[in-house]
Amino acid sequence: ACIEDLMRGDENWERVLLSEILIFKNGLNTSKENFGVGSPFVSYKNVYSGGLIQVEDLSEFVSLTSSEEDRFHLKRGDILFTRTSETPDEIGFSAVYNDSIPAAFNGFCIRGRPLNDSFLIPEFSSFYFRSDDVLCQMRSLSKYTTRAGISAESLGKVEVRIPPINTQKKIANSLSSLKKLIKA
Repeated sequence: ACIEDLMRGDENWERVLLSEILIFKNGLNTSKENFGVGSPFVSYKNVYSGGLIQVEDLSEFVSLTSSEEDRFHLKRGDILFTRTSETPDEIGFSAVYNDSIPAAFNGFCIRGRPLNDSFLIPEFSSFYFRSDDVLCQMRSLSKYTTRAGISAESLGKVEVRIPPINTQKKIANSLSSLKKLIKA
């Protein structure tokens, strides 16, 4: 709830829909024979755990065709959202890819690639998209049949408030410091 407290009363934060700032893409679905070697692979667990994802954090690898490499690669700043789960409470968790080495991402997630590289910083995104306000909207837009799920189209309807870059840096630094203090 820290980010919501920081947002109150600040008119400089731009209100946008996620569809106005991100391009969405569902992840890779492939057979288990393709795992073990190849490109670094971001698992559902990596995304569910949150934070900033580096290649060194990844323990899985997947063989990709050149077409799959083009469609499912991640670049620094890409935001990954969990799109399906057993319960609605696990929908919309996010993590941000923060490495220059490309990696692939799993089919239980949706990649949100920023349209403008200078609009969001990964460090801010890693906290903001897990805030109560954003998660509540995502969960209210999810559907439940045999499993809970959210589509890219529904994700695009989530309204967010994005501060200027200098404010994003201050928030990310403060929350990172707090996170380190809590860990200690």
